[in-house]
Formats: sequence, C-alpha cells, structure tokens
Amino acid sequence: MRSELARKAFRLGYHYTFLVLLMEVMLLVVKCPEMTWLAMLVLLGLFLAFYFLREHVRRIWPLFLLCIACGVGIWFLQEIMLQKLLLIAVDIGLLVTSSRYVMSGGKLPEPMDIPWPGILLGILSTISGVYYDIHVLVVYSVILTVANIFFFLLVLYADGLGKYAQATRDVKGMPISRMLKINNLIILGIFLLMLITIGLGELLGIPNAVGEFLDMLGGLMKSLFYGVVLLYKWLVKLLGSDNAESIEETEEALAAEMAKRNVGSGFIFVILRIITLLVLLFLAFRFLIWLFKILAAKYHKSEREVVTETTRPDVRERLKDRDLRSRIRKYVSMEERARRIYRKRVLEAAKETELRQNDTTGDIREILKLHTDTDLSELTELYEAVRYGGVTVDREYLLRMKKAGKQEKR
Repeated sequence: MRSELARKAFRLGYHYTFLVLLMEVMLLVVKCPEMTWLAMLVLLGLFLAFYFLREHVRRIWPLFLLCIACGVGIWFLQEIMLQKLLLIAVDIGLLVTSSRYVMSGGKLPEPMDIPWPGILLGILSTISGVYYDIHVLVVYSVILTVANIFFFLLVLYADGLGKYAQATRDVKGMPISRMLKINNLIILGIFLLMLITIGLGELLGIPNAVGEFLDMLGGLMKSLFYGVVLLYKWLVKLLGSDNAESIEETEEALAAEMAKRNVGSGFIFVILRIITLLVLLFLAFRFLIWLFKILAAKYHKSEREVVTETTRPDVRERLKDRDLRSRIRKYVSMEERARRIYRKRVLEAAKETELRQNDTTGDIREILKLHTDTDLSELTELYEAVRYGGVTVDREYLLRMKKAGKQEKR
C-alpha cells in the first residue's frame, strides 16, 4: 500500500514540476507576470483531485463532472486570461490521462528510460531566459529541472522496489523491512543534499551569478551575430552596393552590445562561487555518509535476518545484485543494451501476436515467421551469442544487431 502511494506521489511531483516550468515559460516569454502562489496551489489541487477520484471510480463520467466543475472554478479566478486558459488546458489533460488510467484498470504507465521532456524543456527555457533577458526564468529553469529529474529518479526507485517485492513474494525470511529502511535513508539523504545545495546556492548567489554569466554569453553571441552581419555588409559595399546608413546602424548595435558586457569579472565571480559551493557540498556529503553508516550499522545489529526458504530457485541468484549501484551498472551495460534491442524488435514484430513468457528465442523466431511473415534469424543468432555464448559486446556488435533487426522480411 505504501509503495503504491509513493509511486503515485512521485509521479505527481514529476508531472507537477514539468507543468509549472512549462507554464512559467509560456507566461514570461510573452511578457506576462509569472505564476502566482494561488495558481500553483490550484494546479496542485487539480492533480490531487483527479488522482484521488480516479482511484475510487470505475466509470469515466465522474471524471467529466470533476473536469467541468474545476474548469468553471478556474474561469472565475482572479488571474490573467492566459493563466486561466493554461490551467483549463491542464484540467482537460488530467481528464484524458485519468480516463486512460481508469480504462486500463488502474495500471500505471512504465516510465521512460530518461526524463528527456524535462531536460529538453529545461534547456529551452534557459535559452529563452537568456535570449529575452528574463533572469527569473533562468532561475526557475535550473531549480524546476533539477526537481523534475529528482522526482523521475524517485519514480524509478519506487517502481523498481515494487517489482523487487513482487519478485521475492515467495521468499520466506527476506529482510525486506531492513532493506526498505536503509533505502529510505538513502533517498532522505539525497533529498537533504538537494535542499542543502539549493540553500547554499541561494546564500552564495549562485542563481544570480549563473544568470548573469549566461546573460554575458548571450550578449557575446549577439555581438558575434552583429559582427558577421557587419562583415557581410562591408563585403556587399566593396562589391558596389552603397548602403552606408545600414552599416552605421549595425556598427552602433555592435558597439552598444560590447559596451555593456564585462565578461572577465563576471566569469571569475561565477567560478569562485561554484568552487565554494562544491567544497561545502563535499563536506555535507561526507557528514551524511558518516551518519548513514552509523544508522545502517544499527539496523544490521538489531535485525539479523537471513533467507531461510524459497519456493523459486532463481531468487537467491537475483538477490546478489539488488543494490542500486549494481542495478544501474547492469542497466547501462552493453549486454543489457543488446537485450533491449532484441526485446524492442521482437515486440515491434509481434504486434497482435501473443508470446508466452516461457518461449525460447527459437520459439519466438518460429512464431514470428509463421504469424507475421517476419524473419529475425540473424538478430536471434546474435542475441543468443550474447545470452548463452558469452560473446564480448561492443558498439559495433550493437550496430550489427540493429541492422539485423531491420532486415525483417523474408
């Protein structure tokens, strides 16, 4: 129950931070005021209302009623029109996603491999803040992008923990409670480290310094652009075209842009502040590690549990690599990438064809030949060499697998 609640809460945080940043970008770029605290609370209330209702209904019409009620309430808020329209758009979007959740029987979607929408939005919003000289947008981009990535990691952690508990449900004597306590301590430590980072960054003026530095870089890019335009106009003038007024305007714009930039001192102050922040973070990190070792030793001493019995012989083998570092190392390994290439291609080829969990790679190959007219013999052979033959996988081998997957028609 707690793990399911955590999975949903982390997903709420992930989508909430993404939408707040998206709405800030849309408001500030068109020269509107930034989001008010009331708008942020209304946005959070929309998420909580839809997340709560979709857990207690089996039909879609209550979600429609909630959407209409929230939309009417938003319309009468004391906010600017664009802000109300964005909140209504979120209201409709939550109706769609909640309806899909109800129709799927309460099944949460699998998270992506990387949070690329949040990272892409963070990059675009930072560039927009620098280009339009909106310093507050740069600050929001950094803070909300980091928070978005953090919630995404929590989503992966909660999903992985749920799958682990499901996989070890037949194991008796498993110290799951101790593992949860230690893992929760790690998550709490990471969260505290993030809060310390944000607090120290504010005290040292890191957001302002970084914003000024990015503003200087944007100014340099503008100056470079003016310089290229000026060079082009000079060349045109040499070739016989006479437009002295246009050349003077470009020269004045270039001179004005260069006059208001002081790159040297700004760069030095940014570097000094970042170095100070890194030193303080290192000390805070060492302290948290020391505190974690003490608490972990306490749990190990008070809870001595061992695996006494299992009805599934493969569980003991899987428990060897249950720590987070091992799972991450396995996920980014070449062998795991080869497995994902094979699995993705098989699922694309299967489409409506049903595959059983106990089917071997040879069985899958024959089923696809029979029902989908797809021949994955070469890809299957390459994958079997990875899984059973112990072949060394490198980038060239992965490219061979990708090319083999494209040659699907007999």
